[in-house]
Amino acid sequence: MSGDIGGQVSFATFGEWRSFVLELSPRRAIPEIVVRKFERAQKLHILAWLDFDLIKAGELVGMTALELALTDRHANAETQRRRKLVARKAETENRNISKGEKSWTEHVSFADLLKYMVESDGLTEEQVPMNKRCGAPSKVIGRSPGK
Repeated sequence: MSGDIGGQVSFATFGEWRSFVLELSPRRAIPEIVVRKFERAQKLHILAWLDFDLIKAGELVGMTALELALTDRHANAETQRRRKLVARKAETENRNISKGEKSWTEHVSFADLLKYMVESDGLTEEQVPMNKRCGAPSKVIGRSPGK
């Protein structure tokens, strides 16, 4: 709720609920495939008006859309960063790169991508749209994995 991050919003009609959910649409600078997945999450949230259990399905689809966006934007750069880090370490220690190190460089998790996004993009609490709208810091950054 504007001005109150812990505030609750209630909806008297389906139209109010639908409008609220659709206001959370992503900006069009996002790749179309990610937008389509996010719109699926929004549809599930809209349908949650009829059956609230659908809200969890919507959250899962929304998280999948976020993971896809982060993979599209950051996975290659994080993989390259890890390869350089591992190669430097192996060279410093005058040895070959281990199988475990190779695996670590190639398997970047969702949590790793969230951490990379925060660090590489210089994301701060003040830049989080929810914090801009509500005025109070949500501590989203501090709660992200790896922080």
